[in-house]
Amino acid sequence: MARCVKPKGRLLFGVLNSLSFYNQKRQNNTESVYAYAQLFSPQQLKNLLEHYGTVRMRIAGFVLRNKWLIWLSPFWESLCRVVGSKKGAFIAAEVQL
Repeated sequence: MARCVKPKGRLLFGVLNSLSFYNQKRQNNTESVYAYAQLFSPQQLKNLLEHYGTVRMRIAGFVLRNKWLIWLSPFWESLCRVVGSKKGAFIAAEVQL
């Protein structure tokens, strides 16, 4: 993959976070396609990518456990980012080659 990128280019990745309660719940459902998915924690993804260059990550998709609290989602998302939570449902990573 990195061989196809021009010098000083970048690679972008998006993966599901194995630390997310939401993703764990979906993966535990044996009838779900997520039961067979490979999920990564932020540290696992960083370990895989840092060989190629500088890694930057953003974790997002902080899902509340109760559906009736959905109206709090924008606030919850901001709060989790500020405190540096690693348990969002989605990880976006960039590797600068």
